Amino acid sequence: LRPVILWFRNDLRLRDSDTLAVVAQRIAQGATVLPVYVFDTLWFGPSALDEFGVARTGRHRAKFLAEAVEDLRQGLKGVGAELVVACGRPEKTIAAITKAVGAQEVICQGEACYEEKKIEKRTAAACKQAGAELTLVWGATMHHIMDLPPGAGVKEYRGAFTPWRQKIEGSRCPVRKEHPTPKPGGLPAPEG
Repeated sequence: LRPVILWFRNDLRLRDSDTLAVVAQRIAQGATVLPVYVFDTLWFGPSALDEFGVARTGRHRAKFLAEAVEDLRQGLKGVGAELVVACGRPEKTIAAITKAVGAQEVICQGEACYEEKKIEKRTAAACKQAGAELTLVWGATMHHIMDLPPGAGVKEYRGAFTPWRQKIEGSRCPVRKEHPTPKPGGLPAPEG
């Protein structure tokens, strides 16, 4: 099988990761994995300003994120994997890496916010042109989106949080079991 790109976005953990659980399925089918993190220039750098001219990412958040990425790099190193860190627009950067290594699939956590969804759409199109598929994995909430009871889904959540929360609590909606953390050698790298 051709390699799989594991694109880390906002979920920078190895422990209990829905995204890594999907990657583990691909590894079981014989795939290799290239972990990647992209500092998106939409959010970072001198031109990363919002419509009011305010920096999208303050220095404290940028420092925290840089430290979190370094922690992820060390965690991956501990299981024998190397994190590729790049700076640019994800749709261009991920597509270029995908093409360079001949990846068949890019797997990442799907996001819920407007700008992140636009990035996903552009990245999916760029990956398709590079010969790969973008697979989005839900993992941003304690209760998996597919486990929410009838009448308490994302579309039903409007405005007030408390009534929506009470529907979920009253339904005894399960919390899924924790996914295992990768073990040393558990994320085989592509050759070359």
